Amino acid sequence: EQPFTGTTPVEMLVPGQKSKQRTDLYILMKAKIGEKVSSPYTSVMQLVLLDAVTRDKETKTGGLDGSIQYELDSAGLPGLKSTISELKDAQKAINDEWPSEDKLSLTDVMVFAGYLKTAQAFSKALAARSTNGGGSTIAAGFGNPFPVPVLGRDDASSATGLAVPKTVEEVVERMKALGLQTRDIAALALAMPGSEDLAKVEADLSAIDGKIKGAIQAAQQSRRTVTQNSYQVNVGEAYFKLVNTLGPKVKPLAYYYPAPKFDISKVKL
Repeated sequence: EQPFTGTTPVEMLVPGQKSKQRTDLYILMKAKIGEKVSSPYTSVMQLVLLDAVTRDKETKTGGLDGSIQYELDSAGLPGLKSTISELKDAQKAINDEWPSEDKLSLTDVMVFAGYLKTAQAFSKALAARSTNGGGSTIAAGFGNPFPVPVLGRDDASSATGLAVPKTVEEVVERMKALGLQTRDIAALALAMPGSEDLAKVEADLSAIDGKIKGAIQAAQQSRRTVTQNSYQVNVGEAYFKLVNTLGPKVKPLAYYYPAPKFDISKVKL
């Protein structure tokens, strides 16, 4: 006789069951995003940042809700449509396999893809530090922490909140209004419009004010070191703040599913 009777509802899952399900979901998301999303990490990060800074603090609308997909033409960013299409393909592939009743939102796939592809790019940057195999040792031994974003966001069905900013200066104004600090702004240069040319974006940021210029110089200096520690850590912390604290609240029980209930009385000793 099997030692399982019925199921444990989502709201009664114990921490160990939740942890296992979340880990399995992360593994699935990593695989499907790897298969479906070939755009560079800068493209995904631009989508995340521009979606986030549509947050209207007064009306509590906008922010990370996937509405960026409806605003790319008006924002002058039609080139990011292909990245949205890839993210939707990954979303479908994940939802085809994940057993929860609620399906993953495009917003969550986008946020996780930004984290995943940037963390992978950082690891590659460290691995490339040596041509004799030492780079891989550096990446394995000195990889910098990049916090995994929380999941549980809903998708908007149309444009929401403030209009998408079109220039680096406008993005910086929005970031400051939302409470991001100078170091966060400098760290997220890789997510600014036009960040494919990071040197130009950082030059534009440096021209805005002296404090940002100083933070940019510190970031550039860190990138020249073997481990890029402070730069990569700052990016990870700024991204975590951007996606977890500035937009709509996340649903804490999103994407969990009922687990088989273990009945100890049916275990044969």
